[in-house]
Amino acid sequence: MRYKAKTFKVDQDSGRIRGLVDELDSVKQAVQIMLSVPRFQHEIYSRNFGHDLQDLIGKPLDYVLGDVRRMIREALMIDERIIEVDDFVIDKVDENLQVKFKVTSIYGDFYEKRSVGLSEGL
Repeated sequence: MRYKAKTFKVDQDSGRIRGLVDELDSVKQAVQIMLSVPRFQHEIYSRNFGHDLQDLIGKPLDYVLGDVRRMIREALMIDERIIEVDDFVIDKVDENLQVKFKVTSIYGDFYEKRSVGLSEGL
């Protein structure tokens, strides 16, 4: 996907537009949005946009541990500004996986964290 140099900045607390962001901050925001949107559930996004993490609910832990990396990587690599998604650290906390990973982009690297629910309602 091609992205413009500047994009609207979404305030994470209010969900409102608050100015513009570009370069690394723009990539960080895109990662947060891509990992917040389940694939195929909103017509406004293309069929390639979003994640499939909801498919892991109810699956055996061994399966989930193997697939969560792939699913996150596939969700993010559609952005041409992202070069690599790696250095995954995964911890099981109750009925959630706490996933930390590094995103390498053309503007620099950063770490992102995501909680992935393993059962319905999380």
